[in-house]
Amino acid sequence: MDLPEAGRLGILVGALLIMPLVTLVHELGHEVAAVTGRPETGDYLKGLGATQIVAREEIAETVKRPLESELWGGCVDAVGGAMLARVLGQMKYGASVAAVGLAGGAQLPATVVPFLLRGVNLLGIDSVMQPYDNFWVNGIPASTNPKRYDNIFIGGLEITRIIYKGWETIPSIINAIF
Repeated sequence: MDLPEAGRLGILVGALLIMPLVTLVHELGHEVAAVTGRPETGDYLKGLGATQIVAREEIAETVKRPLESELWGGCVDAVGGAMLARVLGQMKYGASVAAVGLAGGAQLPATVVPFLLRGVNLLGIDSVMQPYDNFWVNGIPASTNPKRYDNIFIGGLEITRIIYKGWETIPSIINAIF
């Protein structure tokens, strides 16, 4: 599989939920559009590497057409639901979307049109069957860290990294998505 060239515009839906990816995608040479429902975090997300801030309302708006203009070269979506359905119709030909969360709901009110006419790929993650010992928090195996979630703050004060052992493979995965 050929990896896409750097510089593609990708979208991160639920950017505050997946903040480390904003920086990582930016450092890999891609432009990042960060979707947030908190406009006051726009400068913070730009500081992490976002080149564009998209208001949640723009993506959450329901449309009747299954396809819209091709906007995004890749997507990591932590929200799901209607926002994921909307983004699927905005993906460029052959682009991939990694669904990593369902903060907006588990339903996917979409059609198969983006998959049939644009070859869009919807990728999932294995958040159930992975052994707990594969996850690390601040460099310590999660299974040995009883306070693993005590210092996670959304909004930028402090972020506890939850890192899968295969972290070194993440850049190649991001490049495959974007």
